[in-house]
Amino acid sequence: MKLYVAGDSFASICKNQDVGKSFSEILARQLNCELINVSRPAASNTSIAIQVDYISQHIEQDDYCIILLTNHYRATLPDTTIVSNKNLLERHSVYYDQIPYKGINFSEKPELISSMLHHKDTKDFYKKYFDVELFYFKDKMMVTGCLTFLKQKTEKFLVLSGGFGLSDNPNSNSIKSKNNFNDVYAKDFCLTDKNFLNITSSYLYLLGDNDNFCNHLDDTTHVILANMLYKKLIENEEV
Repeated sequence: MKLYVAGDSFASICKNQDVGKSFSEILARQLNCELINVSRPAASNTSIAIQVDYISQHIEQDDYCIILLTNHYRATLPDTTIVSNKNLLERHSVYYDQIPYKGINFSEKPELISSMLHHKDTKDFYKKYFDVELFYFKDKMMVTGCLTFLKQKTEKFLVLSGGFGLSDNPNSNSIKSKNNFNDVYAKDFCLTDKNFLNITSSYLYLLGDNDNFCNHLDDTTHVILANMLYKKLIENEEV
């Protein structure tokens, strides 16, 4: 059996963290599964949807999957100067502090650019084309769509709200939306509570006190998160 993991930095495996200490590695051991972690720091929900699409093409009915969503202030932008025949997931580059999954031939250069509000190179995009409500709607529909495909392959998956509905920086009040997007529920993605956990990135920040890793969580928090996910997955199988 395999455990697939998709998401942003919170789901990633870091070079400067001891091997086996991230929540995905711990959970894979608990489930006695091979780990396939295709997450990437700074991923947008578009990027995460691409990750889930890859997983949907490979996952079997008895495999597990964890998906950690991100906020909708991020965008994945193509570098149109690069002509590529790679699939969309392989067009991502590897973050410098990340241990990537070796089964994918990621691009040496970022053919798909991870963009955030504070990135200098893409500020013009946000100034001209970014609308918070439109991006929230787009992300919500896209996530719902990719989860629909995944649900056709397996019921053994969990979606974590992560940063969905939150600002680009959970400690910042620099950007305000007309609507309050902070309340995220399973029904928002056409799921039941069986497949959803409202564990936010802000909550995970509060659990730990170490930001030395690109996944932001200290070793103890990784253990706590792995145990929470394991308990939920086992409870689902007992129903």
